[in-house]
Amino acid sequence: MKSFFMSTIRKNKNRRKIKPNKAQIKAPSFFYRNIVFILLGIILLVTAFIRLRLLNIPLERDEGEYAYFGQLLLAGIPPFDAAYTMKFPGTHFMYAFFMLIFGQSVAGIHFGLLIINLFTSLFLFFIVKRFLGNTEALVAAIVFAVLSLNDTILGFAGHATHFVTFAAVAGTLVLLKAFDKKKLYLCFISGILFGLAPIFKQSGIFFSVFGGLILVIHGVIENKRNFVQQFKNLGIFVAGGLIPIILVLFLLYISGVFDSFWFWTIEYPFAYGGQVPLDRGVNNFTNNLVYVMDGFTLLWIFAALGIPLLFFNASIRKNIFTTIFVILFLIFSFFTIIPGLYFRPHYFISLLPAVGIFAGIAFGSIAKLKIKGKSNMGL
Repeated sequence: MKSFFMSTIRKNKNRRKIKPNKAQIKAPSFFYRNIVFILLGIILLVTAFIRLRLLNIPLERDEGEYAYFGQLLLAGIPPFDAAYTMKFPGTHFMYAFFMLIFGQSVAGIHFGLLIINLFTSLFLFFIVKRFLGNTEALVAAIVFAVLSLNDTILGFAGHATHFVTFAAVAGTLVLLKAFDKKKLYLCFISGILFGLAPIFKQSGIFFSVFGGLILVIHGVIENKRNFVQQFKNLGIFVAGGLIPIILVLFLLYISGVFDSFWFWTIEYPFAYGGQVPLDRGVNNFTNNLVYVMDGFTLLWIFAALGIPLLFFNASIRKNIFTTIFVILFLIFSFFTIIPGLYFRPHYFISLLPAVGIFAGIAFGSIAKLKIKGKSNMGL
């Protein structure tokens, strides 16, 4: 009997030592390993298809202005010479570029907008992926792509806010890459992109300030006492940010239209923007927010839930830089829609990336709370 038990024990030990054959372990399929990227690709293709079907919708009022200025530029006539506007000329240059590449047509302009929108969605995905993960990033990109298609926000029209948003999101992504790789040239490129935001529309300056502030905060948290490196990074960033502004001002000056530009984009907007009293501005905000949310109210409410849920998500809360980043991004995005207190529907486009981010936070936080609840119940 004793020998029987001893032989049984030895057999069990030998079984434990047997390692599974690697060939017998089934590796995850390509689809499973890349499910998030496949879904992202599908979403981008669907939104592109929708926009492609609507390329020939008539130009909206502001689009007509941008297209006219773009045609003048292609004819060699500088902005603020034969026509005038309160906006900086960045969007006019983009329209001229689109019409030069895709043709002077409504479809050519809207095809350029399609490309800008797709890249904004893609860049937003990679920003959120870095902080929160694949699932949250996918939700953020989907929410942005869907809301930017809404006609109440004039998502099909190539407003300046589309280009401001693109510059801000692209600049943010490059800045985060600069943090990871510690490369000064990336800080410089990020500065250029953030510097383009106010060139497209003056309110984009708030995104430029956000970029510089995040750079400083990251330096304080990560580099701590390395003040020399912090000043160097900030100096390179600011130098990059000044290049688009200086270049545009120089081009306007040598074209002989600087005085006209200064009156229409600096002096006049200050008078125009000061006409709305605060109480009327609050009414403008509430009324237009309700209008903008129409048809997607639940999506906006779900994104709003991400604000309180941010503080219940331990994985985010323990990373102070992530918490500061998402809060400041929301605040400065909101600042971009405030000037003038008009709160027109298309102003809200520059708020959409922040809405997408907090929708991703809400989704990820609820999923984690649900998993935690199941584990506490012993499931």
